Amino acid sequence: MLPRLSLETQPLDSPPVDGDRPGSSSVSVEMAERFGFFAIASNVITYLTGPMGESTAVAAANVNAWIGTISFLPLLWAFVADVFLTSPGAEDKAVSNRVLRFLDRAAISYALADIEETKAMLRLVMSYLVYAIVNAQPSTFFIKQGATMDMSISPGFLAPSATFQSFISLSTVIFIPIYDRLLVPITRSFT
Repeated sequence: MLPRLSLETQPLDSPPVDGDRPGSSSVSVEMAERFGFFAIASNVITYLTGPMGESTAVAAANVNAWIGTISFLPLLWAFVADVFLTSPGAEDKAVSNRVLRFLDRAAISYALADIEETKAMLRLVMSYLVYAIVNAQPSTFFIKQGATMDMSISPGFLAPSATFQSFISLSTVIFIPIYDRLLVPITRSFT
């Protein structure tokens, strides 16, 4: 039996080359990207309102535009990849949404499957806007709020206002086990 080959024509069952585990470079790049993103997102509002001299409203709008663009790009590229890199299969007719009924008139020129895909994409974009609005708050409001507070932890040690964002991750780490071990069993007892 012939060994299966990967894209690099190495047998998939062979040991990793130079001790590199599969996917470790992808994980490393993703971690570096996330560190870079959060480092910039945590400090950009302070930079825009400080050295750049922008008002808080203008700086917040600029940060929100930046975060919105970065958050929306994966959706855009997923759509492009789906359109150009996959072959269309058999599609089920989706139920029309009242908000997107205006697209039904496009049935004169386009296939029904294309119209339903467009409706699904627009529904996704609309729900994504709510996420983007909530996601922008830590990089704007939390940081500006922290800048107005007394951030001294002890004499001679002042915490930067960007550390306010760490409370989101910290609360997630603390409350997920509480949710999983306490709230889920309690609600299961009622159902």
